Amino acid sequence: MTCSVVFGPLPHAQPVTPLPARINGYVTFGCFNRPTKINRPFAELWRDVLDRLPTARLLISNVLLEQDYHRSRLETLMAEVGVARDRVDVMTDAPGREEFLARYAMVDISLDPLWFNGGLTSFESLWQGVPVLTCPSDYAIGRMTLLMLAQIGLTDWAAPDFDAFVDRAVAAAGDLDGLAALRAGLRDRVASSRLVDTAAFGAELCDLLVRIANGPERPR
Repeated sequence: MTCSVVFGPLPHAQPVTPLPARINGYVTFGCFNRPTKINRPFAELWRDVLDRLPTARLLISNVLLEQDYHRSRLETLMAEVGVARDRVDVMTDAPGREEFLARYAMVDISLDPLWFNGGLTSFESLWQGVPVLTCPSDYAIGRMTLLMLAQIGLTDWAAPDFDAFVDRAVAAAGDLDGLAALRAGLRDRVASSRLVDTAAFGAELCDLLVRIANGPERPR
């Protein structure tokens, strides 16, 4: 298929806001994914990025972090890998969809979990004008964000390895003009892509199912 995933425009989406780094004076990375997707290698990448950018911060937000188990696991993991706790903001409350999407106004760059990428979370980030940095794996669940980036011409936000992931994060954080320009036009890029073309997706899927049902053409 031309595009194997499709989303609709988000009814509770907030307007895309100006780049927060311009106001804060520092870059904020974000991760709004389920805490079950946050593993040790991913936390180590957080550490490496923050070590390279002494003023940058990380914002983590997910309703599951209201639960003691998930919050304690995350705090332990960050301590074990050496993520400076005073540079991380964790939001654990459970707002409505409108308030949740508004939190992307505080994020300059989203960091995609390793091996089990964001799906809806990555789309929400892109829709709110926040580019997502990913490191794809060989499995389908680790290539979801790459699929989205490919549809909007941003495959340069897919790093081939961990070192490249950190280098790309640092480079993007050092180019505020580029980040601001990308943010301003990102929703339009997504809105004009196959990611929201439900009619084309439906027609292509139906054609594929019909061909599967008919089976291979028999030789005459």
